[in-house]
Amino acid sequence: YKKYNITFAVITDEGVAVGNANIHINDNDYQTSQGGLVTIPLSNGTYPYTVTKAGYVPIESSVTVSNADKNVAVTVTVMSYDVTFVVKDNMASPNLLQGVEIQISGREGVLTTNASGEATVSLKAGSYIATFAKGGYKGEELSLEVSGEETFTQILKKIWNLSFKVSAAEKTVLQGVTINVSGEALVGGSTTLTTKEDGTTDSVQVVNGAYDWNASFTGYSPEEGVGSINDADEIKEVELTYGFETTFTV
Repeated sequence: YKKYNITFAVITDEGVAVGNANIHINDNDYQTSQGGLVTIPLSNGTYPYTVTKAGYVPIESSVTVSNADKNVAVTVTVMSYDVTFVVKDNMASPNLLQGVEIQISGREGVLTTNASGEATVSLKAGSYIATFAKGGYKGEELSLEVSGEETFTQILKKIWNLSFKVSAAEKTVLQGVTINVSGEALVGGSTTLTTKEDGTTDSVQVVNGAYDWNASFTGYSPEEGVGSINDADEIKEVELTYGFETTFTV
């Protein structure tokens, strides 16, 4: 029987060629090239076929050969999987967080966690970046690979407020003191604060962790130290000594 060239072109629903896809037809298996193509010699008749590749939804169809070569276009879809996000805070006894907004790269819309701190979405196999946001918490970003149903747990750090109160001897408050603050606890990175009339500074956003500080004011000895945030706001009290400490070497 005369045979004709039946050329299969396998692409995704986004128009990308699919290489190494397996086509089972007429009791034989054929693999597509990196360009998504394979040519199969077939005589007249109708042939059922299946197209398979790991990570893609299998396709079953048929082709009829009738006295001529033929091109067959096959569109495959990447498999989708249910992906669940569980979001907790970083308290000593973690709480599940409701109302966390989750945005996923390449996907329109926003997911929101329920009362159990969970949100589930169907995603095609591939790489994604998920961003997490909730008022009062430091935003986070998670890179993930989807290749099956999976659950990802994300911790959001609760934001606390750190401020300083500076005084001199006998607790006289000092206005205009410069305080430099740095360290892992600061949400926005290193910053400089200045005391107001009541000797306090504006607050700066922090999360659990350590911070370094140093305070300086004309006519007073500078002071420095290390502090730590632990599940609570903090007003750090600093006392400056009038005059400078001088060390003489003889």
